[in-house]
Amino acid sequence: MKDGKFLSEALRYDEIVAGKLNMVVAKTGQGKTTMATKVLPQKLNLTDYSRILFLIDTNMGKEMLLKDSIYFQEWNKVQKENKICVLNYHQLGSFLKEYKIWSSMFDLIIADEFHNLYKYARIDLSKMIKANPDFSPETISMMLSRESNSYRALETIKRWSESPNLYVVAMTATPEQFLEKDKELNELIQLISVQEQLVSYEILARYTYTNAEEVLVGKAVEGEKRLIFAPNIKLAKEFKNLIEENTDRKAIALWSPANEYPMNAEQYEVRQHLLENKSYPDDLDDLFLTDAYSTGWNLVDDRVGTTIIHSGNKITEKQFAGRNRQDIKNLYIYDSEGAEKEKRLAQKRNKGMNEDWEIPESYLNKQLNTEDRKQLIEEIGFPKKWTSFKKWIENGSNYNIEKKKIKGIEYYIITKN
Repeated sequence: MKDGKFLSEALRYDEIVAGKLNMVVAKTGQGKTTMATKVLPQKLNLTDYSRILFLIDTNMGKEMLLKDSIYFQEWNKVQKENKICVLNYHQLGSFLKEYKIWSSMFDLIIADEFHNLYKYARIDLSKMIKANPDFSPETISMMLSRESNSYRALETIKRWSESPNLYVVAMTATPEQFLEKDKELNELIQLISVQEQLVSYEILARYTYTNAEEVLVGKAVEGEKRLIFAPNIKLAKEFKNLIEENTDRKAIALWSPANEYPMNAEQYEVRQHLLENKSYPDDLDDLFLTDAYSTGWNLVDDRVGTTIIHSGNKITEKQFAGRNRQDIKNLYIYDSEGAEKEKRLAQKRNKGMNEDWEIPESYLNKQLNTEDRKQLIEEIGFPKKWTSFKKWIENGSNYNIEKKKIKGIEYYIITKN
């Protein structure tokens, strides 16, 4: 870990103002949540914590916050205590649609992992435009406000940020998606400066890979636990099976409980253990997590020495690697471009090798010189040179091949099995 101050010590609180979307940018592990929930309310002279709303992107992040019952409570709790209220963005969108939540209920809005809210709102916007290319922007916006909780939540936070009676503070470690790219949004943003060196975790060794099996199976070290990102449930399951079929390691894959594919009891037990202990169960070696776990929760387990991220997305890399609140001994990142290049080369090398080529009778049982072999390949349309054609014959075709040398000249004789 690099020495420095935590965000709560270094932030310029006097720059946070009402009427703006105050944007705090800091790496994972530098103390954004602590700053926003334990220091910021005091700096803003807020005493009624039930009028503070903390918004987060995932159920996992929300549940981890609510584990700290001293500071946090469900927003939709019937009898509110003097604690910060918590919702995820999907819930906010739903309550907005039902007209159950208003800006006048709050003095401070904290929008954590803001990049993910922006990401999913933009995805829904793109889908709507693609499905309705002839609709006006106003019609698209009206439809999204009815159908997309993410879009509704984002547009509401933008609107609330202009209120002179409300502080809105957004936080992210990865603002690349919107900072200086979205003109409308950036007109609302007030970037809060941090001029001092902040603490940060380090990556001690970094590698890229193109073959998942080589890393998942070949690089497995006995006694070491690993944290692994898979971009979807299908791959998470495939990778888990790959490990269990080829090693003695215990692997579990987790995805969102809200997904249409339900998790089993063992998966829920591991998820609960993560929430309660921020560490692995003793008998677990490899934990596969999907995008539902890329933000909003912390892992504090020094037995986890390696992190593997099967994604070339830089934002996913930063966010997922940051779940482990310690220096990472080994980080493996999937090189998707390299993998695609290798795939194309392999396809090029193997082109025609799996086809069932028919050799004309006129070329069988006779001595083929260089010119004969060239004519054979051209006549049947084989896409490569003689060396590759010879390999095709040798590797399971219906033909045999024999090499002879007569007076220093090489001849080949092809016979049918």
